[in-house]
Amino acid sequence: MDYLLTPTNLNEIRESDLMEISFAEASKARFPPTCSVWIVAEEGDRANPGMSIPTTDTSIIIREGIVLSVFIGDVFSSTRQIYYKVEVRGPSFNSLNSAIVKQARLAFSRGTPVYFFDDTYGAHTNNSGAGQCGEVLSCKVGLSHQKILEDPVKYTVLVLGEESNHVVRYDVRPEQLQFRPVGKGLKNDSSRKILNDFVVSSTRSPPPGFHNASLENIEKHISLPKQKEIKLPGWIVSSDCDLVRSTILGAVPVIEQLTGCVLRLVETSTDVNLVVHAANNVSTLVRGAIEHVENALIQKVIVSEQSRGRFLYDMASCYSEMKPDGTLQQRNPFNSFEKVWMNVIDIPAQTMGEELKYSISPFIDSKINDDIHAAKCILNICRDNFGTQLLRCEPYILIVGKQAKNVSIATASIKNAIKRHAQSSVEFIPNSSRNNGPLHCLPYANSSFKSRKLTLPSWLVSDEAFCQRIHTALFEGDQCTHVRIRERAGCDMVSTAHSLLVRTIPQCEKVYPNINKATDIIENDILDLLGAEESKPRLLYDLTESYSEVSHDGLIMMRNFMQSFERVWAGIVEIPILHVNESGDTKYSTCPFLCKETDDEMHKLGCTLKVCGDNFGIRLHRCKPYVIITGKQKRNVGKALEYATKSLKKYQSSQQKKRVQNLTGK
Repeated sequence: MDYLLTPTNLNEIRESDLMEISFAEASKARFPPTCSVWIVAEEGDRANPGMSIPTTDTSIIIREGIVLSVFIGDVFSSTRQIYYKVEVRGPSFNSLNSAIVKQARLAFSRGTPVYFFDDTYGAHTNNSGAGQCGEVLSCKVGLSHQKILEDPVKYTVLVLGEESNHVVRYDVRPEQLQFRPVGKGLKNDSSRKILNDFVVSSTRSPPPGFHNASLENIEKHISLPKQKEIKLPGWIVSSDCDLVRSTILGAVPVIEQLTGCVLRLVETSTDVNLVVHAANNVSTLVRGAIEHVENALIQKVIVSEQSRGRFLYDMASCYSEMKPDGTLQQRNPFNSFEKVWMNVIDIPAQTMGEELKYSISPFIDSKINDDIHAAKCILNICRDNFGTQLLRCEPYILIVGKQAKNVSIATASIKNAIKRHAQSSVEFIPNSSRNNGPLHCLPYANSSFKSRKLTLPSWLVSDEAFCQRIHTALFEGDQCTHVRIRERAGCDMVSTAHSLLVRTIPQCEKVYPNINKATDIIENDILDLLGAEESKPRLLYDLTESYSEVSHDGLIMMRNFMQSFERVWAGIVEIPILHVNESGDTKYSTCPFLCKETDDEMHKLGCTLKVCGDNFGIRLHRCKPYVIITGKQKRNVGKALEYATKSLKKYQSSQQKKRVQNLTGK
């Protein structure tokens, strides 16, 4: 008889120890989300508590399920593992359970749409155009005393031809198959009807030690939500309803083609709702469609990174499970290719005459900063930043962390700080703000500099059209940068070859000359022109580096790219190319910067690490992907930069070792 694993016995590793990759990246995996799979047992698994798996050649323990998401682990190992979260049938076949399973234990289940390749080259290059459309009829899993053989899985595949010219291929190797999303590869994808109506007549019996896995289709046993209705945040709709509507409707055809979902907008007198319907009853496709909508709105409507966190949080509140304190899971606003836990807290406001004053003093206290890092979280004060205004939403605090309990701890710490501030009758002034050291966000002090030269970085000046836009914004018009720094900072500015020379105006009558304030205005205007959010920290770093004293370890003091009202120490690590695939797409070595060990080390040192690359569909502007590390203490930032550099070298060494092993077959 066949023994059935309980889902708790399937989990091989804790989900919190892995890094989940985005839906777009997961779709390139061997078993992408929505793929139906068999989970094959290994030696040491148990069918029931206290019962070992029989070590015979005929008894196979197997489970059927559907892939929900993809993770990576063992970042620094040359044999890095890929793990999958699979939704499996419970013991009663009626309940739903999930398990984290490594790739080696999965196989395509019956009815999975695939591309069939006569050779193995096409399947490994993701070149679906060279494959034939087909569906898996059965898979044969070979075990010997519960140890997987060298050739553990062989498939029987129905290769679909024109009209009724279908061919059954036996003993198909795994490397000859590639998952085919439903609806792709056929003008009229009636393969499901073909499979259900097709009767396979074969006198061939499975070899000894093989099991023919041919249970009924998973759709008959698993019930997943077909439809999701999401209320778009009111603040984004009120900002420009026509732009929101046109952005979503413009993206719908592409999203429907990629995911197979049907999208529609339902508008009432007060709300705009997005309805996502998955025709094939797979909830993961619904999530993928929502991510594409989020990306489109971020690119065309949200734009500013300061508003991005609030938007993603409000969207996720409609479809993600929320903890009692408001913590929920969503894509990282700073790195869209990973999932994190997050929470949002409104910044308290006080009425000052006819204006609202938002108090940030409770959140820039050094004790709060220590508490947040102790909880292994990142705190971002989101408000008007670098001259860019929030899009309709009120200023807020964004808390991001890898684990829900840590975000909840950080949330409680922030709420307690707000409570203490509200109870205080005197304006709360944190110790850090009283310190006259250069790190803190004091008003522009009297500067001893009489002139300053800002040099545009080489990656920016290579774009001649953009350089012309910068010159126009800085020097042409009644409200150009040149006019404003004269009126507000008492400084003058002249342009040289890809540089700006800023000088104080002697005996200025209108305002006291302040070269620091003039520099900030210039940087704000150039950053606003750049637009590409992920490139802004690098531009700010390079501009500051051009006029600042750089320490021997590459650290400079600059305005915090997350909160422009304070200054921090910062360092940059370039992300090298990992490989370039056949289609010309470049993959960069980001894994060592996103693993749990690096995250823990950064929080231990009180530093913030941000991986900057193409994000939410927004591409970098000219510059290459990079990592920026910031912190309040120079010594700690130096240690964090050294750790990140060593981690990258260790990862590159492991990848080189892996490539050698693949070439030599050892």
